[in-house]
Amino acid sequence: MYVEKISSRKEEREELKHAMKAATNGDVLVVFKLDRLARSTKELYTLTEQLKEKGVEFVSINDSFDNTIPTGKATMALV
Repeated sequence: MYVEKISSRKEEREELKHAMKAATNGDVLVVFKLDRLARSTKELYTLTEQLKEKGVEFVSINDSFDNTIPTGKATMALV
């Protein structure tokens, strides 16, 4: 579990770096809210593309976003 103590507006988020580095094929990155991961659609797209390249799925609990299921993958394709 990685807990970031600083704002997601900061570019240097050490815990996010650690989580992204540790994520491997078959893992699922879970966040409480999308705005805790990214502040813009562009940043969200960039991060989720990096995860996708590593074979890592993504879930946001509060936003009911889950790209481990077909509807979540379709939603992300529209972004």
